[in-house]
Amino acid sequence: MTEEKRVSPRAFISYSWSSPQHEQWVLDLAGRLVNDSVDVILDKWELREGQDKYSFMERMVTDESVSKVLVICDKQYAEKANKRKGGVGTESQIISREVYEKVDQKKFIARVTEYDENGKEYVPAFFGGRIFIDMSTDEKLYENYNQLLRAIYDKPLHVKPALGTPPSFLFEDTGIVSKTAHKLALLKRAVQEDKSHVAGLVTDYLRHYLSVLEDFRLDEPVNNDFDDKVVASIERFLLYRDEFIDFIVFISTYREDERVYQEIFEFFQSLLKYTHKPDNVSSWYEELFDNYRFIAFELFIYNMTALINNQKFEQANIFLSQAYYDSYLAERARGEGIVTFCAFDLYPESLEAHRKNRLRMNVRSVTAELLRQRAHHDVLNFKRLIQTDFILYLRSILHLPNQYSDWWSARTVGYAQYHGIFELFAKSTSRKYFKNLMILLDIESKQDLVDRYKAAVEKGQMTDPGFRRISPEWFMNLDKLDTF
Repeated sequence: MTEEKRVSPRAFISYSWSSPQHEQWVLDLAGRLVNDSVDVILDKWELREGQDKYSFMERMVTDESVSKVLVICDKQYAEKANKRKGGVGTESQIISREVYEKVDQKKFIARVTEYDENGKEYVPAFFGGRIFIDMSTDEKLYENYNQLLRAIYDKPLHVKPALGTPPSFLFEDTGIVSKTAHKLALLKRAVQEDKSHVAGLVTDYLRHYLSVLEDFRLDEPVNNDFDDKVVASIERFLLYRDEFIDFIVFISTYREDERVYQEIFEFFQSLLKYTHKPDNVSSWYEELFDNYRFIAFELFIYNMTALINNQKFEQANIFLSQAYYDSYLAERARGEGIVTFCAFDLYPESLEAHRKNRLRMNVRSVTAELLRQRAHHDVLNFKRLIQTDFILYLRSILHLPNQYSDWWSARTVGYAQYHGIFELFAKSTSRKYFKNLMILLDIESKQDLVDRYKAAVEKGQMTDPGFRRISPEWFMNLDKLDTF
């Protein structure tokens, strides 16, 4: 294929005859430009005896075939241009204000070769605040010569990208725009630049995220179709749900420091208050908080899934081993208000009872079905969510003091029969990988797991109907764990 012939740009050089050395510097620069296929117009090359120098300069500046005028600025050039001394005698190549204003000023490229004692560049006053190219030293000439070539050829280093496609959410009638996206953007930039205040930005982002939850508070009458309003609120929250997934996937990819994950733990602890009535409400129905109960469950299970998927097992254990303080329970119900992670396995009655019956839904759990319908993340897919649900279930029943204690109900395991043995348990046949499972389940060895599992079976804690005809032992890959 024949390469398209490139047209050499024409450039006129305007300069002052300040000294023989300066004239030679200009000649050397002009020769270098010619060598790079720039058709340079220089008085020493073009003018002959008897020709009008000032007329030549003005003609070159206004000539449409001349694409650029290179102005070599030193002290003498600036002074003579400002005093309008150019245009006579040997100074006829200096641009005057009158000539400068006759053409598009983008045609001029100022190259500074000298600065005053205060470090200010010598340029004609009428050049104003134009961007210039520094060539005041041999080093600057070497560094910035390519910049000059790009300016002459109109090939800038930084090119404005083509317009992309507008984000689809702009045209979706969601009724909501994220109020926290800018906070997340600041956080991401700080992480990428390895700033020291990342933990503080995590706190700031999550504090604003919590404040947004007030926008989803339900205060409508609890009537026959109230469950529709709960589902509608959950759907409106999808934008923020997806933003949180983006947040936790990003953080768990790039950060390991415990303080960051402790801040996220505090966020979930604060999230619990939205699952109860607020302090300023004296009359209420429990169903008014069912949207928050689903949201808390969904955010928690995505949080854990992201940590597990990104191999942050020690960080995941923070959310499973630490006690949560539920201020509502402390003040009104159980005294101390200390709960486990099972506090996020909530029961939205308007969904699990009323909606299920009203719509005659043939599902074990409406919460699980909603989770399945909304699981559209490329990596944190529904199969991974089920695995997390099962891990949380195992963690809870393996450490139950008795059969009446709180435990994680594993609502999604009814779908697990379609997915085979969970990935984490399949990998845990390796003794090395099994150590990760030990962290998540808080066990000391495979034998400890077997003993705790048998004890749970004997106490009747493994009779969850969601497992149907497949036993938890099969999902756990129990016989093959820690075998090679």
